[in-house]
Amino acid sequence: RQLSVAELWEQGSLWLTVGAAALLHEMGHFVAARLVGVRVSRVKADLFGARLELSGLISYPREWLVAACGPLVNVLCGVAAYPPAAAGKEWAVWFVGASLTLAAVNLLPVETLDGGRMLSCAVAWLFGGSGSLFSRLVYTVVGLAGLWCITLLFSERVSVKE
Repeated sequence: RQLSVAELWEQGSLWLTVGAAALLHEMGHFVAARLVGVRVSRVKADLFGARLELSGLISYPREWLVAACGPLVNVLCGVAAYPPAAAGKEWAVWFVGASLTLAAVNLLPVETLDGGRMLSCAVAWLFGGSGSLFSRLVYTVVGLAGLWCITLLFSERVSVKE
């Protein structure tokens, strides 16, 4: 089936909206890093998103702040876009959904996500050291198990009608 110009425009604008939420997320990390005096040496993009590589040593509180600012920007942008979404603007509905979903997923306590970095920094700052491999493994497993349970809960409530 060929897509009409209107359908192509709708699909393109959807992906641009989701991409804007992701770009703002990374800009939150970038601006926070610059504000705390940390140089960003490189930005790496892969299938799972983008990552900023910070140069030099960084304190645990500063790293925690840099990790927290990506999801924080998504929450603030989602809240700011809520009025047009409530008024029925389709782009705003997608933007609010993408922003808040991106924030929620990134706050999971999984080691490679922002929530995992924040938890690692908090544990290391409070208890010294870089946090044990065992503790990182535990909160990663707990975070993924929690996500799995939430997915099961919502999939039970959603029924597909034929």
